[in-house]
Amino acid sequence: MARVVKKHDVRRTEIVLACLQLFQAEGYQAATITTILDRLGIARGTFYHYFSSKEEVLDAVVELVTQEAMRRLSPLVEDTSMPAIEKLNAVLLAMSHWRVENAHFLRNMAELIYRDENVLVRHKIDRRNCALFQPVLVQILEQGRREGSIHVAFLPETAEAIMSVTRTTAEKWARALLVSPPLTDIAALIRESARVTLDLFERLLGIPGGSLTVDGDLLDRLCQQLQRREADVAGKASMPATAKITTPEPNS
Repeated sequence: MARVVKKHDVRRTEIVLACLQLFQAEGYQAATITTILDRLGIARGTFYHYFSSKEEVLDAVVELVTQEAMRRLSPLVEDTSMPAIEKLNAVLLAMSHWRVENAHFLRNMAELIYRDENVLVRHKIDRRNCALFQPVLVQILEQGRREGSIHVAFLPETAEAIMSVTRTTAEKWARALLVSPPLTDIAALIRESARVTLDLFERLLGIPGGSLTVDGDLLDRLCQQLQRREADVAGKASMPATAKITTPEPNS
């Protein structure tokens, strides 16, 4: 019985990984059930044995990507020798590397979830991210309060406020990308919003200005990755004004 469950999970993970690669290469909206089947070399019935729709695959892909980000952060968060402020900077650095490595996927996701018709999907992803990352923030803030380096009265509420600022910054970047501005505008937007975001974090935490930093070289690399994405889509037709996620029928 245990081996059957394992085989099911392994096969499901293979499908999710293949779909991640497909969504990165072509975007979610352009990838159809047929292209997924062709990429995997599986029958339609096999696909629907694991997933009821393409939307459900997207949900699994997002979970896979966010869990990978969480795995990177866990060793930092659990490092008892690292002071809280240093730990926050290490987390910021790790997430910057993650964004650079996943820039193509994040751009594709922005084209999908930051459209008004997909607001429910966006909220679902936001809730998952909060459930994963907010406890991590609370743990670091609690450590900082014990050390006397972080001065907050309400730990969960402060962590929630930080998550809210982070979502606002992410949405600002995403909506700017949707109108395909020149790279110089994207670079200026990312640098300025990163500066403002860190300033807000420092004020929320009651720590001196300049305590939190971001790697400028990584921001430049992120802009370069986005520039490559612009080149990739330059010759393609733009996404329709309506790109709502729909659930296809099994026999479609």
